[in-house]
Amino acid sequence: MQAHQRGEQLLITDGCQQALDLIAKAFIRSGDTVVLENPTYPGASAVFNGVHARCLGVPVRTHAEPGSPLGIDLEVLESTLANNRVKLLVLTPDFQNPTGTSIPVAERRKLLEIIARYQIPVIEDRIYARLARAA
Repeated sequence: MQAHQRGEQLLITDGCQQALDLIAKAFIRSGDTVVLENPTYPGASAVFNGVHARCLGVPVRTHAEPGSPLGIDLEVLESTLANNRVKLLVLTPDFQNPTGTSIPVAERRKLLEIIARYQIPVIEDRIYARLARAA
């Protein structure tokens, strides 16, 4: 179902699995490189493997250490983007599945800078974002 809202198109799906499947079929060709968090939601890797994408995993830190915040490892992400022609990044910044980690605000800003520098489209899975308000 499509609707117009402030000049943008909106596609409503039955969930992230269906949305990822539609995105993969519409935008990813066999051999295209997709970056996923590692570990990632198993449904995401299944979708992109199903269209024969080259899936690269970027580690998700699950334990905070000095100088190493929780969430996707931005140094590894930047290196991955610099060394590969990446078509798409799939990311769950809040309560990442399966680790449950959330990317701190400062790291999100750095992440946006990296994404902008490499001009990589991002699929942000916000399925768990509202949990932060409930906590």
